[in-house]
Amino acid sequence: ECGITVTANPLVVGGRLIRRGEWPWLAAIFVLNSLGLEFHCSGSIITRSHILTVGHCMQHDDTGTKKPSEVVVYLGKFNLQHWEEPHSVIKQLKTLIDYRVGLFGT
Repeated sequence: ECGITVTANPLVVGGRLIRRGEWPWLAAIFVLNSLGLEFHCSGSIITRSHILTVGHCMQHDDTGTKKPSEVVVYLGKFNLQHWEEPHSVIKQLKTLIDYRVGLFGT
């Protein structure tokens, strides 16, 4: 039927609610833009000083690698909409990227 939206399936199939602290290795990666902080992607804590994320998470669509000053990483964030909850912010960010757009295996 033209003009009638089809009911969308949820993005998570068979998912469940999680408990606070259940994913302690998860990092929420935000980008600073003209509107403020915007959730962009996630990463995983792999050592005390390293977070791993996908290469394109740190890339602008048209201008190359994001600057560390454009990225804010939160640890311990349970709900992305509740800023009053306790969390940690990464103070120093360096990007070590060997990612080339359009090439597999990088």
